[in-house]
Amino acid sequence: MRNSRKLYAIILSAIMLATGCADNIAPGESTEIKENSSVATENSGNSETNTNSVVNAVKDISVDTKVKILSWYSLNDNGIAKNYKELFGVPGNIPEGYEESNSWDSGNDTDSSPDEKPFAEIRVTSYADRYSDLAKLIQADDSPDAFPAQLYAMMYFNSNDKSDKYFDAVDGVIDFGLSELAPYSKIQNDIRMFDKNYCPIYNVSPSSVLWYRSSVIKNAGLEDPWELYEKDEWTWNKFLEMCEKFSDGKQLTEDIVKYGENIKFGIDGYNVPTNLLATTGIHLFGNDNGLYIDNSGTDKMKAAMEFLRQFDTTQKSLRYPRDLLNNWAPNYREWADGNTLFFEDGIWRYEEKRIEYKEKENRDEDEISFVPFPRYDAEKTYSQNMNTTSFLLPKGSKNKAGYQSLIYTDIYARNDTQMQKASRQYDKTEYGWNDRLLDRAEKISQPDAFNWVCDYSSIALFIIGSGCGEDVPGALIKNTFLTGVKYDEVLEEYGSVNSREAEMLNTPPEKSTN
Repeated sequence: MRNSRKLYAIILSAIMLATGCADNIAPGESTEIKENSSVATENSGNSETNTNSVVNAVKDISVDTKVKILSWYSLNDNGIAKNYKELFGVPGNIPEGYEESNSWDSGNDTDSSPDEKPFAEIRVTSYADRYSDLAKLIQADDSPDAFPAQLYAMMYFNSNDKSDKYFDAVDGVIDFGLSELAPYSKIQNDIRMFDKNYCPIYNVSPSSVLWYRSSVIKNAGLEDPWELYEKDEWTWNKFLEMCEKFSDGKQLTEDIVKYGENIKFGIDGYNVPTNLLATTGIHLFGNDNGLYIDNSGTDKMKAAMEFLRQFDTTQKSLRYPRDLLNNWAPNYREWADGNTLFFEDGIWRYEEKRIEYKEKENRDEDEISFVPFPRYDAEKTYSQNMNTTSFLLPKGSKNKAGYQSLIYTDIYARNDTQMQKASRQYDKTEYGWNDRLLDRAEKISQPDAFNWVCDYSSIALFIIGSGCGEDVPGALIKNTFLTGVKYDEVLEEYGSVNSREAEMLNTPPEKSTN
């Protein structure tokens, strides 16, 4: 969520660079693309290149009704609103039932004038109620036109008896032959369901990276992880070796943790296991054109789980013992103090924690670094958990042109040169990023940077909520990484349950009428 909100805020500054003003489209004007807008002139000198690009595609889109968006965050107070108006103006028609209000907004502070009309009708739901609210709106024949995409949820709601009740395929709405989408074709194919596309993929980044302090690495006599990555030597074994050398290597007990001083740890973070599992190229659950695959018993998964097991306090004690300390929460302070070598978290966390640490501790520009998760030694390519932002098309939407215009606006914004420059400057000015880290983030956020893996294990949340099962992926991980039990023993207890849950989820959907 945070990534998309920041992107949309950045778009405003980019438009100001490109057009020299913040709002050159009056609300209520025609929704056809404006001839003086940046999209009309970008790369216009090469018509052959642009024939099948979003730059030309938006010229043929006409939106007469505002797009309705159900989300757990607002968009009218973000830059995408400005970009949308730059491309399409403000659609003149308000969706039926929304005439009393310009927006079902959350009341967030905005930079917009109070008299400025919102580009979309946005109903803000809570994160916990997002899917139940979506279901209620669909059943009431008041479907939104767009819904932020979560791939594991898309998979769940389209793979079992709930299929065809939440989301529509978008093959007839989105042109997947656009040149901007071509680099993402492999990823797009990997998440197809029943030979259909439900989620347009046009951006990607690692869901998490490994943060480290350069001076801590150097003072410990270790090689710089990023340099190892660039030499294709950043592997499981190298990662394990570094954690072992840095850690005290004691089997931790509650007394040692309670009274010990300067205990060293190799790794900390909430999602270390799922990101390491992804480096095998598979996850506990996989997607085969819309059907769940149980990967829990594969050789790769067995190797990954046994690798994770070594980090437990009953084994080599390489992970921060959040089960013994800090109320089961990761401890950022231990990383800042140089007692934890690696901290797993998203790239965007720099803006909340890393920059705060750098400023308070008066650290230099080279002190804070990050690196993607290491390569599985048996594989030749790096695989990483994929993070992406996009929108799904809810069942029953009456404004598919509105959905199309929203997706194309986002695609355009991410491919516009002026906006890319503005984004980089915005990160440096507002969040204190430097060119070194931005270059790294850009390098590992390319569609061909890794073999991108989708983690569908979070469907367990829906299974538990429906009362139909338990969090088997969570149990498989907890009993290895957090308990140190041999994976063969864990698999013997939970493997058949994981297989049954995959089978349950694979109840064939009814044939679509679209």
